[in-house]
Amino acid sequence: MERFDDFIRERRYLRGVSPAPVGWYKDAFDAWKRYSGGDPNQFVISMRQAGMQAVSCNSWICAMNAYWKWTGENTKRPSR
Repeated sequence: MERFDDFIRERRYLRGVSPAPVGWYKDAFDAWKRYSGGDPNQFVISMRQAGMQAVSCNSWICAMNAYWKWTGENTKRPSR
């Protein structure tokens, strides 16, 4: 969680991201913790099984991809 907090601080103060996208990042990270079990594929499967539409899943995947890119992780993540 500390790394995610660093990511949020950088987005807010160095990139000037407004509160709405910061909330979007936080919601996506909460969804990651709730649905993924640490597995990107399980993240998508669990969200879809919970009845989430593909567009919502894609939105949270985009937010998490921004975080993963920031961390420098090269893990292959689902595109959908």
